Amino acid sequence: GTLTVTNSIWQGQTPSGTIYNINPLFTNQGTGDLTLTLCSPAIDTGSTAGMPVVDFLGNTRPFNAKPGTLDYDLGAYEFQASAVDV
Repeated sequence: GTLTVTNSIWQGQTPSGTIYNINPLFTNQGTGDLTLTLCSPAIDTGSTAGMPVVDFLGNTRPFNAKPGTLDYDLGAYEFQASAVDV
C-alpha cells in the first residue's frame, strides 16, 4: 500500500505531503505528551483543508490564529495559549 501523510510535522525522513522535517517541539514526546510547546514550528502552519474543527482533546480549531488568518496548528493538538513571534 501507499502511505500519504499531510499537514504533519516530525523530525526524520519525510515520505510525502505537506510536512516539515524539523523538531516539532512537543511538550514531552518521551512520555507521549505530543501537545505543542510555546515555540513549536507547528503553531499556525497548518491548512484548513480537510481539518477537523476540534483537536484530539476536543479543543476548538483554530485557536488564537495569527490576525487575519484561519491557520490551524499541524498535528493532532491545537496549541491553547498565545504564541510568540521569535
